[in-house]
Amino acid sequence: MNIITDMYFEMGRLAFLSGKPFCKTESWAWRQGWKVAEAEVLT
Repeated sequence: MNIITDMYFEMGRLAFLSGKPFCKTESWAWRQGWKVAEAEVLT
């Protein structure tokens, strides 16, 4: 991953943790971050 991807990944994670809904129109990295955070919470 590059720096920009990491940044979006973190933004997605933080979005999930702060209760924001999943957004299909966000970047791939943002969506991955959101899903990873969701998986961490569920396990």
